[in-house]
Amino acid sequence: MKKRMFSFVWMMLLCLAVAMPVMASEQPRVTDEANLLSENEASALEKSLDEISERLQFDVAIATRESIGGSDAQEAAYDIYNENGYGYGNDKDGALLLISMEEREWAFTTVGYGTSALNEEARAFISDEVASALADEDYEAAFTAFADSCDSIVTDTKAGKAYKEPFPFARRLGVCFVISLIVAVIAIIAMKGELESVKKQDAAGAYVKKNSLKITNSSERFLYRNVDKTEKAQETESKANETTHIGNSGKF
Repeated sequence: MKKRMFSFVWMMLLCLAVAMPVMASEQPRVTDEANLLSENEASALEKSLDEISERLQFDVAIATRESIGGSDAQEAAYDIYNENGYGYGNDKDGALLLISMEEREWAFTTVGYGTSALNEEARAFISDEVASALADEDYEAAFTAFADSCDSIVTDTKAGKAYKEPFPFARRLGVCFVISLIVAVIAIIAMKGELESVKKQDAAGAYVKKNSLKITNSSERFLYRNVDKTEKAQETESKANETTHIGNSGKF
């Protein structure tokens, strides 16, 4: 009887272990070392990130630091992500936003499923949202924008809807306008150059009035030569530097 009971309990525990989602880090999803949030703001944000992360099985985390010691912001974000053990599943799916106050720099990293779910257009959108809020020094709004953007984009991607820029035509129109403006400026400069009455001549004979000077003998002498040598950069390959994460960064 005891043996059967033990087997039953063991099977129940095994079923629960299989049924439970792969848990991510036990570390809090908000580590506000720079004290940019009030206690209530940090608590509310952490609850929101916990709900999003557990529902999507995709870690979304926020980290603030007083300084990253001059390190590359994206690499620092990725290091914090790894050191805290964030990420769901074997591929450590998730994303983390880092704010460094001394460098006045922000960066976010995406790992595992995040590298495809948060594609180039999605990362550009998130960057705009975060940078806009940070420009106003509204840190809570920046963190909320990051969390909400990750939530909506990953949710849609899991449903088979890859993120696409909402107003691509307006952006392309803006690019075309800038290109047209540059071409117009170049054309004006070129036309202005044609109006110059005097131009520099390479040959001295061009400055001599026709039939005013007769040269009976001429010769050319080679005086000296300068040769500048620059060592060609060597191309090297390093598997140690292979990209394992993708993200964006900027100043504020």
